[in-house]
Amino acid sequence: MKKLHNTIFEIRQFENTIISAPSDLNETFFNLTGWNFKKDQDYKEYLDYNMPKLGFTFGKIEMYLNDTLFARGEISNDLSRLSIEFFYVKLNKC
Repeated sequence: MKKLHNTIFEIRQFENTIISAPSDLNETFFNLTGWNFKKDQDYKEYLDYNMPKLGFTFGKIEMYLNDTLFARGEISNDLSRLSIEFFYVKLNKC
């Protein structure tokens, strides 16, 4: 994704902002929800190592762009339960 001027990306869980950055958080979001993994074991190892460091727990997470909901997914210990909802976000050009 192209870097957008004055754009804030956030990943929230239980209505709390866990990660906030001026750069794209798509990869982190897709890793946390399991979309970037083909094997349960790889996903579980990623979660075991990264989830506590990042401050997440199992449950629903949401990604926001400038305080507007962009995507919703779930951190699960079961890859067969994957689902992500995407929402249309219109960004203004700088």
